[in-house]
Amino acid sequence: MGKSSTSDKKAGCGVIGFGIFWTLFSSIFVVVGVALTWKTLAVQGWKETPCVIERFEITADPSLDPPFQPDLIFHYEINGTRHSGTKLWPGKKGSDDIRELSPLREEFSQGPEAPMPSPAGTNTECRVNPENPEEAALLAGGKGAIWGGIAFAGFGGIFVLIGLAMIGTGLRKPGAISGARSS
Repeated sequence: MGKSSTSDKKAGCGVIGFGIFWTLFSSIFVVVGVALTWKTLAVQGWKETPCVIERFEITADPSLDPPFQPDLIFHYEINGTRHSGTKLWPGKKGSDDIRELSPLREEFSQGPEAPMPSPAGTNTECRVNPENPEEAALLAGGKGAIWGGIAFAGFGGIFVLIGLAMIGTGLRKPGAISGARSS
C-alpha cells in the first residue's frame, strides 16, 4: 500500500510539471497573437495624411524573404516638413505571392480615365505615426492581420487551458501536494 501512494505522488508531480511546461509554452502563442493584434490596431489609429507616390514597383528576388517586395517611395508633409516613406505596410516587408502586391500597384495606377503606366505622381492617403512623423506606411494593414492575431491568440489560449487542466488534475490527485513539497 505504501508503494502505490509513492507512485501516486510521483505521477501527480509529473502531471503538474508537464502541465506547467505546457502552459508556459502555449502562452507564447497567446502573447504573439495579442501583440500582433495590438500592433495592427495601433496602426489603424495613425493619422491619415495626404501623400504622393513617387515610385511603386515590385521586385522579385528568390534570395529575399519574402521574395516579392515593393520598391516604394512616397512623400508627405507634417507641420511644414516634408518626409519620405518606403513601407507599404508597417512591420511587413512584402509577400510570398505576387498576386497580393500586383492588385495594390494596379489600384494606385488607376487614372481618372484609364490606367496609367506607373503610379508615380498619384495622390493618395498614407498613415503616419503621430508620435513619430518619420514612420509612415502607405497602407495600414488589414483586418486580416487583426483576425489572424486573434486566431493565433485563441489557438494558444486553447492549449493554455489544456495545460491548466493538467495542473488541476495533478493537484487533485491524492498526495500530489505533499509529494511535491517533500521532493
